[in-house]
Amino acid sequence: MTKGVRMKKILKITLIVLLLIAGAGVLYLDATEIAPKRVRIRTETIRSEKIPEALSGFQILFFSDVHYNAFVDDSRLEALIEKIDSVGADVILFGGDLFDHPANQWPDDQAMDTTRDALSRLKAPLGKF
Repeated sequence: MTKGVRMKKILKITLIVLLLIAGAGVLYLDATEIAPKRVRIRTETIRSEKIPEALSGFQILFFSDVHYNAFVDDSRLEALIEKIDSVGADVILFGGDLFDHPANQWPDDQAMDTTRDALSRLKAPLGKF
């Protein structure tokens, strides 16, 4: 193998390693800084003859994957609560993952009190589940 071919191979491997490190960095940044701030509100209209006319305009809000403690702090939790409340849903449903990995590290009392207080401030005339 000539010196030029060997240098090209080393350069190629170095470039691949640098790209992998950069990609991992971007994924980490997204998971820790960008995704926790990215709250999507999607509206779905359900039409069916089985739904009574009395429920026209009835709103159900579903949310999940809060992951408080790891990447969501008090200010992000507060922003989420405000965004949920701004919808003005009749019913609020919570789908899970309130804390990050509770099986590995159970949330402390302060974390549970903070989330309980935040969730209790949500307003839904027909209930929160």
